[in-house]
Amino acid sequence: MTSAVRGLDTHGTTLTAGQLVILTTDGVHDHTSHDVLTNLIHTHDPQALADALVTAARPDPTGYRDDATAIVIAPGGQQRTHQQ
Repeated sequence: MTSAVRGLDTHGTTLTAGQLVILTTDGVHDHTSHDVLTNLIHTHDPQALADALVTAARPDPTGYRDDATAIVIAPGGQQRTHQQ
């Protein structure tokens, strides 16, 4: 694993109440509009947000739906993952 992350840039930060780290695969962020993503982030708790992000991902114009995964990390050790 060491060789896989060699040269990786890292940055440390402290999250405070109300802040989130949201990780999504391209099946989510490439298939969901910025406006929809923004609205979801401001209206859901971490677990519901992970679920809603995956649900909001739509098939592309050809009907292909990529794998969609969302991980939401909130202060206090709450981490939720949803994959479809």
